[in-house]
Amino acid sequence: MKHNGLKCVTPFILALALALVSGSALARSTRMVEPQPVTTQCDMSSADMIDSIVSGGSVRGWRPVSKTPEIVELRYIKGANKHSLTVNVAFTKNTFAVIYKDSTNLNYKVKKNGVRVIHPRPIGWMSNLSFDIESKTFAHCAK
Repeated sequence: MKHNGLKCVTPFILALALALVSGSALARSTRMVEPQPVTTQCDMSSADMIDSIVSGGSVRGWRPVSKTPEIVELRYIKGANKHSLTVNVAFTKNTFAVIYKDSTNLNYKVKKNGVRVIHPRPIGWMSNLSFDIESKTFAHCAK
């Protein structure tokens, strides 16, 4: 009886390839990119800016954690507390910037070369947050 070595090796190679691919898919990371700072259409009081930040965040489920005269901390929770992203929204009378602060289960790390990486989804969450805050400041300035 002739032994076909290819039949034995093929399932092993396939299993190894699937293990390598599935592991990288579960732990995917990309370079951290925070949204660019935004300049508003008008000067706003600290209270109006805080209101715009909090109401902009609430559009997609961001919740305020703390507020100071220059920074609002917001947290977004996804998947029954499985994933969370916390940002600081630093602001002046006519600018704001969404800045990463902390996360849970989103593959955030700083590589040896100093490059920050995170799962790709939080980058979109931060971008959407910045857009929603900008929309609220625009509405305030249009009054």
